[in-house]
Amino acid sequence: MSERHPCEYFPALTDQRLSYIAHLFLRARMTALRDTSTELDNAYTRETCAFGREKQAIILEAQRQLLELGSNAWLTISHFGNDLRFKIGNAHCRFSNEKDASNPQKPGVFKKNSCDKIYTQGHLFPVDDHHPQWWAFLIEYTIVADQENDQAVLDADIQFEPTVHVVGYNASDIEVCRWKCSGRAIVIPMHDVASEIPEAIDQSPASIDDLVQDQDKDNKEDTGT
Repeated sequence: MSERHPCEYFPALTDQRLSYIAHLFLRARMTALRDTSTELDNAYTRETCAFGREKQAIILEAQRQLLELGSNAWLTISHFGNDLRFKIGNAHCRFSNEKDASNPQKPGVFKKNSCDKIYTQGHLFPVDDHHPQWWAFLIEYTIVADQENDQAVLDADIQFEPTVHVVGYNASDIEVCRWKCSGRAIVIPMHDVASEIPEAIDQSPASIDDLVQDQDKDNKEDTGT
């Protein structure tokens, strides 16, 4: 595995941007765990809530950037389904919650959808096995196994220092590059984290109607309706 930084493969994958996205996931997860700490909750309700909020956090951030930054937005959504796909610059990304980020087990990590075919098929030239083709944000969490003492396990999970691993995979789904960020190291930028602030341009107000329509379409495809 290469020790090169992700931005050496895709310049858009800077430390600031990776940390910003990692924080969106971690904050969504930790607040979900705290909000689902009642006697009516268990590991299932907490994990489904965390996943839903993580997904929505990315979608809302992409919409915010579209409205505030327009064509200068660096985060975009490629697919709105539960198998969410997003792009940082031109880097194709997805996310998953994993008990062990060094050995991801969720089927969705490597499952391909119609959006993924764009960069997994139709190469005009031989693909470099040492170059990442797609990226996964792997959100590492503690194992919830003690159903009889579920609250104690929840308390341990909330106190656990979460970690996000950003892993680059080649066309054969083999790990090429890894970047890691712990919750303690995250800085929360309040504005765009691009290295240079783009000059203001005159443009008509952006609309999210197309985004909403695409999201409804993807959701219908996921449910088969």
